[in-house]
Amino acid sequence: MHDLSDRLRALDHLESPDLWPTVAQREPDQPDPRFDQRASRLRRSATLALAAVLLAGAGAGIWAGAVDHARTPDSRRGATYVTSRALSRSASARREAEHLLHLLRLPPGSEFSSSAPPGSGSLLRSPFELPATPDVVDLAHYFIVPMAPEAAISWIKGHLPGGGTASQSGTSSDGGRTVLWELAISWPASGPVTGIFGWRSLVIELAALPESRAALRVDSEVTWLPEKNAADRVPGGVKVLVATVPGFPGGSAPVTTHSLAVIDKLRAAVNHLPVELPGTASCAADLAGGLVELVFRAAQSGPPVAVVHADKFGCGAVGVTVNGKRGLTLIGGRTIVALAVRLLGIKVASGP
Repeated sequence: MHDLSDRLRALDHLESPDLWPTVAQREPDQPDPRFDQRASRLRRSATLALAAVLLAGAGAGIWAGAVDHARTPDSRRGATYVTSRALSRSASARREAEHLLHLLRLPPGSEFSSSAPPGSGSLLRSPFELPATPDVVDLAHYFIVPMAPEAAISWIKGHLPGGGTASQSGTSSDGGRTVLWELAISWPASGPVTGIFGWRSLVIELAALPESRAALRVDSEVTWLPEKNAADRVPGGVKVLVATVPGFPGGSAPVTTHSLAVIDKLRAAVNHLPVELPGTASCAADLAGGLVELVFRAAQSGPPVAVVHADKFGCGAVGVTVNGKRGLTLIGGRTIVALAVRLLGIKVASGP
């Protein structure tokens, strides 16, 4: 029987197994037909419950990440890792996914498995949650945990990695019997990773094994965002700004300003917005009267240098068109609309 420290040293030299090895190599916007197959998973019968859990202190346990320490420049628990700008977005996302795996702590005595542990059947064949975008890296590891699934979930919640929160938890049933226990640990897409990564989560599933043990699958899922370019930013040299609320009879008349201070504040706010995460999303109702159009010109009678459409409702999308070329969709419409209302006094529809 090998000592636990020997096992850990062996794990540090294993290549991280990737259940879908083609994902990380795909270029952005190339769809994977297997997403449709995963979406048809039949065993989902429970609604995930949102949970807010306070971060717990360090505890005994093992790291789940079988990654090379030389590839993780800061392996301190809770450190946020941002890769070099020399790497592509997909390569950076893969490195981040490996780093998140390294942060996960599992109950003492947990053993790494190179595949789904015997006795788990097909229950762990895919994660219960995966972003609906081709721009995603998903690395999967398996473990055998020496405690029942419910107890293991509680242990992991009590030993969350620094910076991560238990964002979702729930169970899945088959014929009225609970067969899976689920937990997602997520990190915010803000701070040093703003505009680089979107979704960053460890998605964990456990199935019961004999002798009060559990088979555990953990997926480290990281999505990357497209890089912004000149077509996604309002350029400098703008002297005139005209704001309107199209399609809203109760809105104010067009407001024109020549104030460079006001123009620069709105331009900077738009240019600071992150890119919308590719894929599908669930949004609030897109009500009328929340869309603001900002037309930036270099001169009063000159053509538009940039046109910005910011929506207060729905997903808060922001569209930027520079010199007639439409850029990427940005997120932050509520911020832009609120700023335009405050600086220009325009009237928009009230609502959430």
